[in-house]
Amino acid sequence: MIKELLHAYGTSRRREFSHDRLSTLGSSGQGRCIRQTAFSLLSVPPDTGFVDSWGAALRGTVYEDHCWVPALREALPEGVELLFAGDDQCTMVDEEARLSATPDGLIVGLPRWCLADLGVEDCLADSVLVECKTADPRMLLRKPRPHHEFQVQMAMGLVRRCTDFAPEYAVISYTNASFWDEVTEFAVKYSERVYAAGAERAAGVFAATNPLQLVPEGKLAGGDECKYCGWATQCGEAEVSRVPAGGVRLATEAVAELKLLRDAERALAGAIDDNSSMRLVAQEAIKQFLHDHQVRAHKGDGWSVTWSTVKGRVTLNKDAAQEAGIDLSPFEQEGNASERLIVT
Repeated sequence: MIKELLHAYGTSRRREFSHDRLSTLGSSGQGRCIRQTAFSLLSVPPDTGFVDSWGAALRGTVYEDHCWVPALREALPEGVELLFAGDDQCTMVDEEARLSATPDGLIVGLPRWCLADLGVEDCLADSVLVECKTADPRMLLRKPRPHHEFQVQMAMGLVRRCTDFAPEYAVISYTNASFWDEVTEFAVKYSERVYAAGAERAAGVFAATNPLQLVPEGKLAGGDECKYCGWATQCGEAEVSRVPAGGVRLATEAVAELKLLRDAERALAGAIDDNSSMRLVAQEAIKQFLHDHQVRAHKGDGWSVTWSTVKGRVTLNKDAAQEAGIDLSPFEQEGNASERLIVT
């Protein structure tokens, strides 16, 4: 009973924005998979059965509205002010670049040594953008999460374009969701180059007529983001459909090019940590090559490349079995197909 009531309440408390969020690429979506972002901005319906989780978003909203903002307003010394926060929060828009951001706040009137504890001796301005995040207690934070860093970069760029303030630094504060007295902070320096890169991403998204025209960055980053994506099934099916039917032989020049791509992937095969994503990028380059040449496999002298589809594993439809209460085998179902690249 309580669970259903909480779910009804939580889903009704999503933040609403006066700005049309489908007309611009928001800062919070900048560091996400560009294909996922395009699915959202092009209003493609999510996968059948997908339920968008509201828990983390509501957790952050409650903390920000009822602790973070009131605490900053009350504790800031005289002459220092928190702007664009709480009820004064507003969306800033770069119409030409089709970019937008809704910063959590901007602290103005600060001394330039205010970030010394974060390793910044001079913050180069009297204003600092501030971003409120709540973090899973299991998360090990040695540096800001990349999409949060991208988010504040875009927000700083928009503050500089839409207001009279020019912050050179942002502070991202991560509050432990279980113990609110545990806060980890990181300073991020503004980069005009990163803002320009964000504008390029926005141009790419809005130029696309189909999300599948864009790179599946979530998959190339290791797939963690795909676990929570509302379009994971559609994206995966599209990747499977890319596998060529085969029957085409490569020209000699193309074989040499494929061998170079194969060697680059093999050089990264034993890599770990940051280089693991580089290997996925190398594999994607091989897949794109095979797709462009409509070749499924090639065997060279001591090396080979094979791209194939893999049937989804058979799983049990537990709901149907439970309702029937009889032999479970009639309720087995095959999972979604996937694709596999073998490089040797």
